Amino acid sequence: MTNNEIHVADVGGTELKSKIESIPDKMGFKIGEVAEYVGVKQYVLRYWETEFEALHPRKSENGQRFYTRKDIEMALLIRKLLHEDRFSIEGARAVLKKMKQQGRSAATSTTPAQPDKDRSHVQTVVIQAPPVEPARGADVKQMEKAMALKAKEVNQYWSSSVEYLVEEIRQARRRLTEKMK
Repeated sequence: MTNNEIHVADVGGTELKSKIESIPDKMGFKIGEVAEYVGVKQYVLRYWETEFEALHPRKSENGQRFYTRKDIEMALLIRKLLHEDRFSIEGARAVLKKMKQQGRSAATSTTPAQPDKDRSHVQTVVIQAPPVEPARGADVKQMEKAMALKAKEVNQYWSSSVEYLVEEIRQARRRLTEKMK
């Protein structure tokens, strides 16, 4: 394990673990394949590359991205942190950094007994996503502001959804009354 790697084995979810285990056994993947597999758009993957140093696919001479299995594992983990666990980008970065530090201290090396196809000889480092401790001072205020803003967005979304549904019901009633006349 190098300094820039995080071995993702189990980060608190059988769904993520089964998704990782079901990654096809290929040398490399194009961005479209990875986006479909991870469940995000291609531009999201390109954005994540700029935000998370752990996600760094190789590029060919013509600039085409070449994702490895580890890159897909990392993209799945990032998606879980952002979409399911609802971390902010900064919070997800902090979790990944903590995992990287824990992984470095918990990493053990093994010598393969069989060819690479059989992964039974690999020891798995199990890392639970640690709770992100609130930072001091201004960071706590920033988090509170971000949470308040998010709550406001959610309230606006639901309010507009309810208003939309009420208007749809009014129009449906009006159409029904016109038909009955």
